[in-house]
Amino acid sequence: MSYCINPNCPKPQNSDNQLFCAACGSELLLPGQYRILGKLGSGGFGTTYEVDDAGTAKVLKVLHLNEPKAISLFQQEAKVLE
Repeated sequence: MSYCINPNCPKPQNSDNQLFCAACGSELLLPGQYRILGKLGSGGFGTTYEVDDAGTAKVLKVLHLNEPKAISLFQQEAKVLE
C-alpha cells in the first residue's frame, strides 16, 4: 500500500502501483523515490511515516509548524538521531 501525506486527503490509502493519489492527486513518490508505506504517529509539531527507499525501510518526519521553537526542536531531534 502507498500512503498519501497530503493532510487534506480524504482517503490516503492507495495501491502500490499508483504514482498519484486516487483521492486528491498528490504525488506518492517523494521526491520521486520514497514511497510512503504508512503513518507511524503524529504529535504537536509533525507526523512520522514509514517509507520505502528501493527496498530499504526508512522513517520520514514531516514538520507541520513554521515556528522557530518547532524548527529548533526538529533540528535537535535530527542531530540526536544522526
